[in-house]
Amino acid sequence: METQIHRNYIKSSNLIFGTIVLGLINLFFSNEELNDIKSIVTNLITILLIVGLGYVIRQGKAWVKYLLLALLILGLILMPISLDYFNQKPVVIIINFVQSAMEIWATILLFKIPKTNEN
Repeated sequence: METQIHRNYIKSSNLIFGTIVLGLINLFFSNEELNDIKSIVTNLITILLIVGLGYVIRQGKAWVKYLLLALLILGLILMPISLDYFNQKPVVIIINFVQSAMEIWATILLFKIPKTNEN
């Protein structure tokens, strides 16, 4: 018998997958990121890690909310550094803020799941 996955896991994973789409759009706006093999590999690994994170969330694993929270806090701490880097491209900054908002909401959804529905 298959266990029922709480709908917030599905919503949260959809938000995480949405950030991947925005990240790919971001790559095209900041095309200097695709000039060397190191940047391409770094971006590919990042995308694969986020896909993996979204997959684990969709599976309903309760521990992933703590990992997502830690990554979110780290990302928010490092955000001022990236704002200086992307200062020339306001579209990239807007997309980054939207991604951050989606990640915050995904994390909130995971923490709103009752303990009885956690796996």
